[in-house]
Amino acid sequence: MIQRAPHQMPQPLVSIVVPVFNAGAYLEQALESICGQTLTDFEVICVDDGSTDTSSVILERYRVKDARVCIITQSNKGAGVARNRGLSRAKGKYLWFPDADDFYNSELLERALEYGENNKSDVIVFKSQAYSELYGSIKVIDHAVNANFLPSAVESYRPLDMPAGVFQAFNGWAWDKIFRKDFVMENGLRFQALRTTNDLSFTYQAIVQANTVTIVQHVLATHRTDLSSSLEANRSASPLCCFEALTNLREWLISTGVYGKTQRSFVNLAADHVVWNLSTLEETARAEYATELQERYITELDLAGWPKSYFYKQSHFAIIKPFEKISFATTLWRALVCLFIKTRTKLSSQ
Repeated sequence: MIQRAPHQMPQPLVSIVVPVFNAGAYLEQALESICGQTLTDFEVICVDDGSTDTSSVILERYRVKDARVCIITQSNKGAGVARNRGLSRAKGKYLWFPDADDFYNSELLERALEYGENNKSDVIVFKSQAYSELYGSIKVIDHAVNANFLPSAVESYRPLDMPAGVFQAFNGWAWDKIFRKDFVMENGLRFQALRTTNDLSFTYQAIVQANTVTIVQHVLATHRTDLSSSLEANRSASPLCCFEALTNLREWLISTGVYGKTQRSFVNLAADHVVWNLSTLEETARAEYATELQERYITELDLAGWPKSYFYKQSHFAIIKPFEKISFATTLWRALVCLFIKTRTKLSSQ
């Protein structure tokens, strides 16, 4: 069992960075579950991102009663900027970026770090569940740790050794993962200054570069859904953030020379996001999203010209196909690429 008192080390074992914006209705439960962890060797850096509700009062109350809590204040710049501010102040060996409207198992840090330390992990991923604020129901988020794209019966692995599913194994969320701080700093990982989807590129860049990702097979976080006040529920106010996040990730993959290896996985990641946004955005935002997809992002996200067999969810093909603007030569080339992949897979299974 990992357990260290704060005075035993010059640095805490974990730095917990919490971006806070108008989360007053849920913030106290979040902080109680964070400060009440069975592993006590941590600091909590709360970044008040220009809150106008009771969040600031709640944060101050926890700062006074728990010496491990500190507060940084800034004008409203979004969770990505807030997380970067907290990251710049973090002293811990590990980093965790929980959301201020979720709540967490009291053994989260103890369980996750026990696995992480034993495996010398760069990234530790734990399971989560969704709590519907509207219906009061709870359901495990199966796609957050997707066994279909993970090695069987293995606790830790190197994601780039399984490139075809490197972006399907886990969601691009930061709150259900713990990162080794030296690994983050050495690779220059930072969150994007986006209103939504600011953690996608950060998280997937970490996954791709990690030598060891450890999976903790316990549900340790509860993610609130169906919140009318959350940024997730108000994506229609900034529908293009997802495009910017995915474009940033693809440009980074190309610049580091690993895009060829991870291309199919990336295209399917982009397809998942495109189809989801087209089905969930409000009507006006969906029209803007569809226009930008056809005019720009269908090409920038490498989505056009692939045959149906290239998509892991083949129903995506019919949704994406009408947005294509691509030459016959490119379509033919991609059909040949898919034939090569199919032939190689068949031979390797023999």
